[in-house]
Amino acid sequence: MGGVAANRSNGLRNVRDRLINPTIPDREIVMIPRTWDADTLVRSIPWLRRENRNNRNIFCRPKGEHNLSMIDDLSSTAVRDLKKDGFEPALVVETSPQNFQVWLKHEKPLPAELSTAVAKALAARFGGDTGAADWRHFGRLAGFTIPLTPISRNPQSPFS
Repeated sequence: MGGVAANRSNGLRNVRDRLINPTIPDREIVMIPRTWDADTLVRSIPWLRRENRNNRNIFCRPKGEHNLSMIDDLSSTAVRDLKKDGFEPALVVETSPQNFQVWLKHEKPLPAELSTAVAKALAARFGGDTGAADWRHFGRLAGFTIPLTPISRNPQSPFS
């Protein structure tokens, strides 16, 4: 399958099996990556939902070199244009109103450098975030909320 990660957007985090407060100077909010097969992911959904309710973002990506490219921050028009140009997304995740992450499946796994180059070219072509275009970039796992922070509260768009 691939990696699933949770990071807390605000509050406590787990580091070296103990909780620390990320608001203390010199402390960064970190992701807690896990590598799971499909069965483990399905069995872990209750835990992921609990983590999400506790203000953690839930991200995912394939493990190792793979046959997917993720394009982040696409508009609905860009998604339509992408399809019109012959690309058929394997998955489209609406991360906020009219803002999407699109996963495209290639015929075969791509080497890391080529995968990054393809992702950057697709992001540039369709107006996505070229900074997020990388073969190992995480995307949001569909069906989970985006935790609201005191800085960016948008109760109309909590779901991905």
